[in-house]
Amino acid sequence: MLTMVGIGLTVVAALALVVVALSPRATESSYARPAETASPTVEAARTAFQTFVAAKPGPVAMASLGSSLTAGNGASTYAETWGWKLKTTLGDRFTIGVHGYPGQTIKAIRASGGVAAVEADHPDIVFVEPGTPNNMGQALSIKDSKSLTAQTIADLRAQLPDAFIVGIVPSPIADLGSNSLGLHYSDYIAGDREALASANVVCDVFAAFSDTSTQLRDGVHPNDQGNTIWADAVVACLTATP
Repeated sequence: MLTMVGIGLTVVAALALVVVALSPRATESSYARPAETASPTVEAARTAFQTFVAAKPGPVAMASLGSSLTAGNGASTYAETWGWKLKTTLGDRFTIGVHGYPGQTIKAIRASGGVAAVEADHPDIVFVEPGTPNNMGQALSIKDSKSLTAQTIADLRAQLPDAFIVGIVPSPIADLGSNSLGLHYSDYIAGDREALASANVVCDVFAAFSDTSTQLRDGVHPNDQGNTIWADAVVACLTATP
């Protein structure tokens, strides 16, 4: 069963988690979807994942690490979270432990023992989401956001050398104003794409969203529809069969 670490499914108010828009600009609600045709790099990643899973005939343990986005806050019920939907789609032999830390930056997630908590699960597959809304809202520098995300992957790889690590570029947020550093959410997303490159695969969930006005519950957390989009994007990234 899906286990929730340090969180509940009660949505934490967006303003308590993310402080944005000190210099607001027009809200953007539409995002371009990725091309339907997969690049050779994407196909290679899918092949690598499928080969990895095929080599494990028994149970496959998964673990996810990140913010309230990883926890699935915003979903109406436990069964509507993207982690549960992902586990259900992949099949009965998959399990998932969810380590979501609401309101915490990647720096705080590390300080809270998030990496050690994942390592204690001894997972075969690890999903890493960098806490992007909180990195922006709490004005963590892009340099620190990138370096700590990359270090998180390095630490997981050192302690779990046989694990398959999946980087998650998270969903968009509705308000794209700047923070106290003058940086926008898109700046942090660009940093995530670079920092997560050391993972075995990077799944760009951000690119799968098309309308934040209908796919987010509170401007930050995906609603049921958004959690479905998130799960489908990860499944498509890994198997091409959402």
